[in-house]
Amino acid sequence: MKKLFTIESVTATEPGNFRATARLNTTHEVFQGHFPEVPILPGVCSLYLIRICTETILGKKLQYVAVGTCKFSSVVEPLREETLLMNAKTEVQEETNEIKVSAELQYGTHPVLKMQALMKEVGI
Repeated sequence: MKKLFTIESVTATEPGNFRATARLNTTHEVFQGHFPEVPILPGVCSLYLIRICTETILGKKLQYVAVGTCKFSSVVEPLREETLLMNAKTEVQEETNEIKVSAELQYGTHPVLKMQALMKEVGI
């Protein structure tokens, strides 16, 4: 998924909360197979974007442990060429050292997904 996104900003809004903006590379090869005539961003790519933005704000390499809920409300159509906007909250679970992430993603003005997941630092 290299070069699928250009992350424009990842900014802390208050302790544990952050906001990120990104743009899609509309010519990326993922859209040739998903789907060539009417391309849409695969859902797993949205989860990837959330993970890399969370890694950026926390300064840690992370992996998903579990995705508790993930509700997709619309698709990301790269031909619209809008900005992806993410708002997220992170909270360290002291007993397990896992990071609870609650995130919402929208594409332009369209809500795309709401998710709650657990991540952990790679190598711990």
